[in-house]
Amino acid sequence: MESDILTIDQIDQHQINLNGTDFKFNYLNLSFPKTSIKELQEKLLDLRKGLDNSNYLTLSKSSDIIVLTTNTLFIIDKFEELLLLDGDTINICDINYCNGLWLDYYSDYWFIDGKTEFTDIFELRVFGFDWIKEMKVTS
Repeated sequence: MESDILTIDQIDQHQINLNGTDFKFNYLNLSFPKTSIKELQEKLLDLRKGLDNSNYLTLSKSSDIIVLTTNTLFIIDKFEELLLLDGDTINICDINYCNGLWLDYYSDYWFIDGKTEFTDIFELRVFGFDWIKEMKVTS
């Protein structure tokens, strides 16, 4: 719906609100080589409770002109396609600016099967206490 797309003034206010939150300094960073994409999807499944709501959604390269308020549950199955479309980062923030995530896609060196390889990497950063506590992180 048209009401799900923020106006330029609303986008400016969204950026101010987003930049003004510290998420109470709660952050969790996880990185996955492309060969472990299923593990990343499992981590996103942990967040389905927060994603199954109307949240702010932006793609990095268009974040100054397009911000959507939409149910973001589809990210669990479509994050790779969106990252490839944007070529950079997906940002999601809840409506109250208390929780969120970003998914980044880049290439770098990664230690895999006893050797260092240049590979594609997905990075997941989760913000905010409520979403972090949903994560099932094992060492």
